[in-house]
Amino acid sequence: MNESCEVSEAVFISLVGVQEDVRAATLRQSVATFDGVAIIIPQSFVKIPNAPFSYWVTERCRAVMALHPPLQKTLGAAKQGLATGDDFRFLRLWWEAPPSTIIFVPLDITAQHSETVRKECINQIEGGKIWVPFAKGGEYSQFYADIYLMVNWARDGFEVKNFFNPLNGRLASRPQNTDCFFNVGLTWPLRTNGLSFRIMPAGCVFSHKGPALFANTRESLMSLLALLNTSAVEGIVHGLGVGRVEIQSYEVGTIQNIPIPIIHKDMAVLAERAYSAARATKPRSETSHVFVIPHDGYGRASLKIMALAEQLIVATAKTDLRTLRNDADVLAAASYGLNWQDLESLKKLPGVCAAANDAEAKDELDKITEADLENQMEEDDSCPVTTIHIASNVLSWLVGITYGRWDIRYATGEQAAPELPDSFVPLPVCPPGQLQNSQGLPARPEDVPAAYPIRIPWDGILVDDPNHPLDIERRVREVIEIIWSGKEGGPTAEAIEHEACEILGVKSLRDYFRKPAGFFADHLKRYSKSRRQAPIYWPLSTASGNYTLWIYYHRLTDQTLHTAIADFLDPKIQATAKTIDEARSKKRGAEVSELSDSLDELNQFREELERVIKLPWKPNLNDGVLITACPLWRLFRHGKWHKDLKACWEALSEGEYDWAHLAYSIWPDRVRDKCKADRSLAIAHNLEELCKPQHTPNKPKKTKK
Repeated sequence: MNESCEVSEAVFISLVGVQEDVRAATLRQSVATFDGVAIIIPQSFVKIPNAPFSYWVTERCRAVMALHPPLQKTLGAAKQGLATGDDFRFLRLWWEAPPSTIIFVPLDITAQHSETVRKECINQIEGGKIWVPFAKGGEYSQFYADIYLMVNWARDGFEVKNFFNPLNGRLASRPQNTDCFFNVGLTWPLRTNGLSFRIMPAGCVFSHKGPALFANTRESLMSLLALLNTSAVEGIVHGLGVGRVEIQSYEVGTIQNIPIPIIHKDMAVLAERAYSAARATKPRSETSHVFVIPHDGYGRASLKIMALAEQLIVATAKTDLRTLRNDADVLAAASYGLNWQDLESLKKLPGVCAAANDAEAKDELDKITEADLENQMEEDDSCPVTTIHIASNVLSWLVGITYGRWDIRYATGEQAAPELPDSFVPLPVCPPGQLQNSQGLPARPEDVPAAYPIRIPWDGILVDDPNHPLDIERRVREVIEIIWSGKEGGPTAEAIEHEACEILGVKSLRDYFRKPAGFFADHLKRYSKSRRQAPIYWPLSTASGNYTLWIYYHRLTDQTLHTAIADFLDPKIQATAKTIDEARSKKRGAEVSELSDSLDELNQFREELERVIKLPWKPNLNDGVLITACPLWRLFRHGKWHKDLKACWEALSEGEYDWAHLAYSIWPDRVRDKCKADRSLAIAHNLEELCKPQHTPNKPKKTKK
């Protein structure tokens, strides 16, 4: 006879995180000592959605899910976004897209209601703009993270929406919740080591790997930002089985099920302050949308002192952020009605512990005071890591000033540093420190006052040639002299140059620019993010590297290589040939031999530029840096970049990137033929009239009523 019986208590022994080879021994020990054993009333699991056996948490924690409604029924709505199907094709880093093709919301519209901003973004996309900031997750970073990527959303994503798999005819992209694009919200990485919510400003598209969360008011959004970044919420997500701990995955469904209590009124204020603290160091990073200058003390301090001061700025910001997070943790625990024992029980899973330990280890490294810095300066004269960082940052910025990219007046004091924008306003086309016109776009010659102290090479070409007026070392030295001269008590320009070379381990600035492992290696690393490489200062060199043309990517035209030959290479070849004749007449055989080798290299360099010109090479910056540069792969001496460009060129030649404008300019017949069967490709080249088949998205299956 079968009788139903209700189990009043169940015994659980935790072996989570225990290595397999010691699991049996651990189990025997737990049974013998009762260590790690939990006795739970199984009915308490019913309080949690899907009833996971969360035996390691306290009874009060298990009650949280029943006491508070889920996020999706309270303040916010979480949404999954766009999957492009081909990120290399449809995404760019924000500094590689042509500025004129990026959506740009004027200040008078930015200050208005968010719906007005959204409508302006839509109008600009319909009016011909192509690139939109794209939130795609990224690394762990709470409260603030710059959005480095842009997505091709021209004509409301027409090309992406028509991107079909040629093998099965199915839609390869996955546009989702497009009606929420351009709205202010929060975003987070789908997979990372811990929950990491940050503000997503207006004017963005969000992705499936960087979902978004929306609320009706700014206060609600900021309150959620503070709450969701607390250890209480992370513990609930992991400890109650709401999330998938084993792979640290934070799906939209996971976020929607987070229980939301009545949030303390101070949470929104804490979030605003935490956002400012998290953003505090970004105005010094030149790949950031809020970059101004790498340091405030130009002209008055050595690089070493600047590096130490920078350490203090970063440490102070992180200390402030840590304090604000702790304050939010206290308020969140009170809102949930949890005490420290409850919170500790939520952290017992290995995934949560690993994330917490990792964060704690990073925090310990950041705990540095002004006294620590002074001691470090006395004990370690070189401070190698921090000074190398600041020296390379400064030289990168000086090169940008030389090209007319950055505005030198922020360093000379002629212009005061601008205020950073509000957290919700759309991202600018140009960061505050860029030399720009009144519309916020990169300056042109007519936008720069006659009294501006730098002579800007508007064709975007500098050269490694000591005898040339556009020599890169000479021009950078001129910038140093302007910034570090005339400041009472400050170092001289000569002292700064000597200090930079000493820190970087080079004999001279020329040595730093000439070595593949020097300036360009640092530049390539600095301008590579999100699995994309996009260096914007290109060193095109002879085989030995003794002669280099430095090209600024954003000034590229189909005439750039012609200019390089006519204004730089040909005069250099002629001057070298003349010097050879003079040396030969004076019977200086060794000099003749050396100069003859240089002349051969220069002629080979010229021939390679001519070969690329005849392809024909018609640069279109919408293709991105890698594709635009790949025909020139033989002229780059940096090993990895040379290899990657060569691989890209081979793929382009074989037809893998026929969506690129460069492919159409070199192989028009091949591309036109493909456009007949590929609507997305035809859209990319404005050749839709060639496309015959009409793909339609798969129709949803009908459900029986």
